[in-house]
Amino acid sequence: MEGRWPQATLGDLERLHRMIRVFADLMERHGGDHARSALAACLAEDISRLLTASAVPSLRRELFSGAGQLTHLLARMSMDAGHHSVAQHYFTTALDLAREAGDRRLFAITLRAMSLQALFLGFREHAGQLSDAAVDIAGSRTEPATRAFLLGQRALTHAHARQPRRAVRDLTTAEAQHDRASSPAGPFTGYPRAGLDFQRGRVHLALGNTAEAVRALTSSVDDRADDRHRSSALTRARLAETLLSVGHLDESCVHWNLFLDHYPSLRSGPADQAHRRLLTSLRGFRRQPQAAAVIHRARAIPRRRPAH
Repeated sequence: MEGRWPQATLGDLERLHRMIRVFADLMERHGGDHARSALAACLAEDISRLLTASAVPSLRRELFSGAGQLTHLLARMSMDAGHHSVAQHYFTTALDLAREAGDRRLFAITLRAMSLQALFLGFREHAGQLSDAAVDIAGSRTEPATRAFLLGQRALTHAHARQPRRAVRDLTTAEAQHDRASSPAGPFTGYPRAGLDFQRGRVHLALGNTAEAVRALTSSVDDRADDRHRSSALTRARLAETLLSVGHLDESCVHWNLFLDHYPSLRSGPADQAHRRLLTSLRGFRRQPQAAAVIHRARAIPRRRPAH
């Protein structure tokens, strides 16, 4: 039948997993707006047809889980590009696919991403509800890396809700879970220590613990690989801003310069916002040579049109 795959195979599943790794890597290297259209086309054409193929139940569940992971990635790419309504649509679709696959981990991870989006948009109460649901759905028997990932986000929502004890308790548990983790590296299996340290820095910033935040963010940037442009740039920017807030102009400029090393490789809304904050935050120090040099370098990079 035209438009339908006659029979799904393990080869199709392996190809799906390769696509997940490729698109996750592209987002991390170049930002969410880099390959977003290509992934959307791939899901609309190849993957949607693959899901109509006949398959044994176990393979069908894995295919739906893989399709859900790709859809989750497309939602994150859309969010990173600044298309929040589109991201919400894809997150909802990812939840539906995870439910069809019986994949509790993917369902919880998607709720966690939606919590992050809600927090970014200023919906703190909803962000807390989503993070609570993510932890509850995953359950206490989920893999330690996943549990650390989910608890780190709940700690952040507690911090923004001015619940420091709950925030610190979840953060402590997340670190303990991470120490126990043995999952293989991968977009939906592993949780790098640099990621947890970045989250730890965000929690301490929300709690007003600037010194702890600086230590956590410094640990995070020290563990970032040079080709992970998106996470490296955003962590450098957060650390530069934090250092400047406590009067450490020289150190801040060091990290703003390192941010600018990564920035030209990115098509990412948060990176563009950080670039604009760099210019704003250093404006008052433009008579200082180190700040003037950073401002000059940042202005030499062509500005991108803000995402709508």
